[in-house]
Amino acid sequence: MKPRNLYVNTLFDLLKNENLPRDEKNRRAKIAIEAIVAAKPVYEKFKQDNPELKIDQADEVSLDASNEHGSTPLTWAAEEGHTAIVEALLAAKADPNKMDGCGATPIIWAVARGYTAIVEALVKAKADLNTANKINGDTVFISAVLFGHIPVVEVLLAAKVDINVLDKQSKSALDHSIERHSICMVHLLLKANAKVNHFENLRKFLLAENQGDPRVIECFMMMQKNEAIQVKKLCSVHNLYEKFFSYFVPENLFPRDVTNLILAYDGRFFQSPKLPPMNISEPGTIDAHVEELKKEISTIKRKHPG
Repeated sequence: MKPRNLYVNTLFDLLKNENLPRDEKNRRAKIAIEAIVAAKPVYEKFKQDNPELKIDQADEVSLDASNEHGSTPLTWAAEEGHTAIVEALLAAKADPNKMDGCGATPIIWAVARGYTAIVEALVKAKADLNTANKINGDTVFISAVLFGHIPVVEVLLAAKVDINVLDKQSKSALDHSIERHSICMVHLLLKANAKVNHFENLRKFLLAENQGDPRVIECFMMMQKNEAIQVKKLCSVHNLYEKFFSYFVPENLFPRDVTNLILAYDGRFFQSPKLPPMNISEPGTIDAHVEELKKEISTIKRKHPG
């Protein structure tokens, strides 16, 4: 519902006013924010002294009051790119994590619109970086990647956001970047040590890119390192380090055949041309395969000496 408090309603009207010059809008908005902050203690004391009164939500004196669309002043300012007003609201302790009627928080709007300075301000104010839009399920980071805003992604990476979080489709930011053929984003995410969930998809994407692009070469190298780390973790978890790692080439860099043998593309099964996939979540079934796997690895090492 539309706020009835004069100060709150004035702030919303200022944010919606497209005819005011930005500097004038900022000046008036800051005055309205100061008025709300000054009036709030009086309003709270009035409520406390008159508990029998039923005060409508529309009469609330608060920086976090919502309009008829469920938006707070901070949400509106973040969505429209009003950096100075966002900073003033945050300085006055407006809630950076309150959701609007669309299920989005201020930082989700700022990320979607690519407002880097506002994202920086919200990060500094401890906005929840792992929140997700309640309607489409996209997290803050996945939204930034989907919209292709590199500077925003870099701000979130510096803030140590979880870059491997999955959306409702069980896809990560890297998965989406590969699907969208964004070498810039793939390169950036691999440099940030994003986990590769589907090596074959990444490999096909890189092979289709311009092989003269130095980023493609770097991506291949980072992919190989990422894959080696995952294989090592996989073997260690299931006590296979001693059984298998003595057969691998030095420095944990494996020929393609060895990697295919040890790690299937979804990271959950052993894969071998001669053996059916084996679910490693059942360690009791591993020993029966060890000798055959040793023979195959030895054959591969002979084909790839050193």
